Order: sequence, then structure tokens, then C-alpha cells
Amino acid sequence: MVKEAIEKLPGWPDISPLLVVDDLSILTSLGCKEYDVSLFFQDLQMVLFPHGGTVVSLIHTDHNDVQDESRTGSLYWLIVHQSDVVISVEPMKTGYCRDISGEVFIFMFLHNVVYTCIMFYTKTAY
Repeated sequence: MVKEAIEKLPGWPDISPLLVVDDLSILTSLGCKEYDVSLFFQDLQMVLFPHGGTVVSLIHTDHNDVQDESRTGSLYWLIVHQSDVVISVEPMKTGYCRDISGEVFIFMFLHNVVYTCIMFYTKTAY
């Protein structure tokens, strides 16, 4: 189904398709197993890769439960191991701070080397 939709895109085959999946984690709340969701993500990548395509997705995790996120079979880790870039937005672990609202972590995986960037973000009142 995805492959057929790609082939119907205007400008095909001179374009590189981008598929945005709003929230992969919703599939687990609908009863799908985390491993099956990661296989679905991998299948999407396999369909798009030969055409120079990219898959972008959002995954919700509960950062208060560090044990679940660090569990090797969790959806978070299953998807991270299949990704080239991971952007993680987390609240401050120390609690509320008036000046800084949270941290943004950017992990880039290139040639078996992990590059990390950490930034802080603030909420601006208008």
C-alpha cells in the first residue's frame, strides 16, 4: 500500500519521499506488541530506502519511569536501534525551574559513532 502510494506521487521517481507517522506509540495502546510495532517501522524503512526516502515518527515515553525506557525490549529502544537521528525532549529531572523548562537531546548515529548534543529550552511567556 505504501509502495503504491509512493509511485503515485507527483514527480516520481525524481523525488525522495518523506513519510511522517504521527505517533507510533499509539499502536501499543491499541494492543499491538512493541516488537511488532518496531517490525512495522522497519518495514516502512525498507519500502522507502530504495527510493531515497525517509521515515519520521513520534514516540511518546513516560520519562518518569526510567526503568521502562531502559528496558531493552521497550519500543523506545527498538526504534532507536533502527534510527539515524533521535531527538529526545525531556523535562528537567530536578523538577520545576523558572528559567529552564527541560532538555533536548540529539543523538546522531554515523559510521558506528554516536554524536550527542544537549540543549536546554525555556517556555517564553507572550
